[in-house]
Amino acid sequence: MPYVRTLPSDAELLRAALAAAPLGVVVFDRDLRYVAVNERLAEANGLPVTAHAGHTVREVLPVEADYLEPLLRRALAGESLRETWVDIWIAHRHEYGSSRVWFTPVSSPTPDGPDEVIGVLALLEDVTTEVRTATRADSARALAEDLSRVTSLDDVARLAGSFGKATLGAALGVLGVLDEHTDDLLTYPASEEPGSAEAELASTARSEAEASVRTVARSGRELDTVGSVAAFPLRVEGRVLGALSYSWEAGHQVDEEDLVFLRAVAARVAVAVERVVSNEREARAASRAEALLDVATKLNTATSLSQVSAALVEAVSALTVAVEAGVYALSGDGQGLERLDDSPAVDPERRVKYDLLPTDSATPVAHAVRGATTLWLQEREDWEPFPMVAADGAAMGWPVIAVVPLLRGDPDSGTALGALYAHYPPPYRLAVEDQQFLITLAALGSAALSRATLMEAEKRAIEALDLSELRMSRLAEAGACGVLEATDTHIVKANGFLLDMLGYDELPPGGLDWRAVTPPGWEEVDAAAMEDLRTRGVTEPFTKEYLRADGTPVPVLLSVATYRTDPFSAVAVVIDLTKQRQLEADHRRQVAERERLTRAVQSALFPVLRIEHDWVSVDVGYRAGDSRMALGGDFYDVCSRPDGRLGVVIGDVTGHGPDAAANGAALRAAWRTLTISGASLADIPGTLDQMLTAERSAEEDQLMATVGLAALSADGTVETLTAGHPRAIVLTAAGAREIETPYGPILGAGIPSTPRSATTRLQPGDRLLLYTDGVIEARAGASTRDRLGLPGFLALLDALPSDFACHTVLDEVTRLHGDPLPDDAALVLLELS
Repeated sequence: MPYVRTLPSDAELLRAALAAAPLGVVVFDRDLRYVAVNERLAEANGLPVTAHAGHTVREVLPVEADYLEPLLRRALAGESLRETWVDIWIAHRHEYGSSRVWFTPVSSPTPDGPDEVIGVLALLEDVTTEVRTATRADSARALAEDLSRVTSLDDVARLAGSFGKATLGAALGVLGVLDEHTDDLLTYPASEEPGSAEAELASTARSEAEASVRTVARSGRELDTVGSVAAFPLRVEGRVLGALSYSWEAGHQVDEEDLVFLRAVAARVAVAVERVVSNEREARAASRAEALLDVATKLNTATSLSQVSAALVEAVSALTVAVEAGVYALSGDGQGLERLDDSPAVDPERRVKYDLLPTDSATPVAHAVRGATTLWLQEREDWEPFPMVAADGAAMGWPVIAVVPLLRGDPDSGTALGALYAHYPPPYRLAVEDQQFLITLAALGSAALSRATLMEAEKRAIEALDLSELRMSRLAEAGACGVLEATDTHIVKANGFLLDMLGYDELPPGGLDWRAVTPPGWEEVDAAAMEDLRTRGVTEPFTKEYLRADGTPVPVLLSVATYRTDPFSAVAVVIDLTKQRQLEADHRRQVAERERLTRAVQSALFPVLRIEHDWVSVDVGYRAGDSRMALGGDFYDVCSRPDGRLGVVIGDVTGHGPDAAANGAALRAAWRTLTISGASLADIPGTLDQMLTAERSAEEDQLMATVGLAALSADGTVETLTAGHPRAIVLTAAGAREIETPYGPILGAGIPSTPRSATTRLQPGDRLLLYTDGVIEARAGASTRDRLGLPGFLALLDALPSDFACHTVLDEVTRLHGDPLPDDAALVLLELS
């Protein structure tokens, strides 16, 4: 109960009021001695109520007396001091606290004069918690602002450490972040280098703090305060990124209020860590995308398999942490896989062991090529299907192996020409961005490998033909050809070359009837030759067949001249065309292979689309112009963007033939890389323009391209952008209309610009159509020279059934034109499911 030295008549009431008061209450006399004090104030001073009676302020509060006594004397002088802020030692909490104090003079009336001040009433309110909460809130806001500007995890750790030291008195902080590639915990000492006073703590507590960070990061659960260490998981959207730990000197107590505040601090640090890690990931993706443009340029100029392989290996080695990389290609007979090139780090013994792999071998490379499937060997059990290489995998500590097939034609249905492989040291794990980079690189390599295979086949064919011509020339010069003399019915003389050609040791007596050694079907050719001999005495060289002695035909080239008419006598030079016919057949097969490879390059421009979203359906169509083989510069593609939207591209490269197709394939691959990396629609045309300008040669100074881009959300919102390309069309119940997208400059024109996009909203039942200009360049009718144009195309779309498909549009445009279309035409049609 409170103590009162001299009580008024209402003593019990006064005692009850002092006990119930929500504030600390004290009354001083004029000598600054305690007259009355309640339990609340006594508890703050750390003394019983009775221990205050008759004692001065300086005796009870020797430290605080220096600034309390002047305030009390001002009150004794008659001044009321309201809401004076003082710092007083709070004994039961063992800390200085902030208090708000009211000093009021206590007066007593005098018989014949003014009231006399006989003491001071002081009311004290402890506002330490409120002040500390406000101070911490301000500090937390400042921390969040500082963290929003950092660019590295070292900076995040430094700010978190200095914040803990300044705001919480922590002596040591440790930030731990989980590595997305190895699942290791990367620790960052958040505190500054310890001074002499911190040396002992740094040496004894750092290991304990780092251990707590690892425990929390692995479990994702908050670590209850152990001794003087507290650790909290860094969690963003349910994902644990790491942990944050603070340590204090021995004896420090962390209360519940501190823990609540530290959880809020950990949440702010987690956001900063997520942003820094995401920025670093985006920077790597952007760097790889830029590097891929250089790789695409190298691959586009590669003329041999070794050059393609060298470019791919160099890219993997430079842009990833792979310790080995290499390329395999199918052998000529298709029964083996030959290593073209690999990184210098490959062990020589393993290089010899795996230089040539049978296509049916139990190896990752052969498996990937046989099934045209990508392999990621990231766990020990992934090696079990490949016993042929399991021993080497165990010896290397089960490294991560990536094998990506190099496909001919469509990625979903094409066959493999070979494979790109990369070897990463354990415990590295391939992130999604690593896998996508290798897949994109392999796509570029596939087109280049197809082109190089075709070029090498052409080179071999030309060399074979040149060699054949040289041999024939040498034989003619040396007389190494058949020579005969004949009458109008029989061969009467023949040199050894001709006898060997026909399979005879010598001519039979009376000669060899040349009509008997000519198979059926050549009668008209022989009759024409005889007519020439009778009228002109000589024939133009002509081909026919003779029958060998064994009955097999031999193709020959004859040149005949008469040297006597009576009796009829002629001499002929006979050349065996067997090898020539074989070479011609080989050449036809090589041309057919070239045409097939060319179609494969073109098919890379129009892949079978994989749609990962169930809220949209996509239909596509392509029609080659002028009945050409499918080898033009039109292309299209769709893929998912990191923000959840579906990205779409359609484009048209000037010209036709392999160069246009290769450039179209390169632009499509570059677009896909940029889209997957999260590039905005406005940034993509500039990068594609730089790539196109860098790749074109002096002979291609007019090489240009147009592209139309779109990004569709599940709610129907669509963003469109055009770089010299026809605008996208929205098909609604009211009719077809063009989206008013601002036109950007054509790619390759050298016009610096930042294109602007347009955004519109598809309503239920609406569809979005992108197309190339080959559609609107068609004639509006077979009997007119007028072009269909945009108005005619919109009218055509309105006249079709509302559920038309792309092939229906192309059929109708072709029908109106009356002939094969003058230019390639491509369509992409999207509809919300």
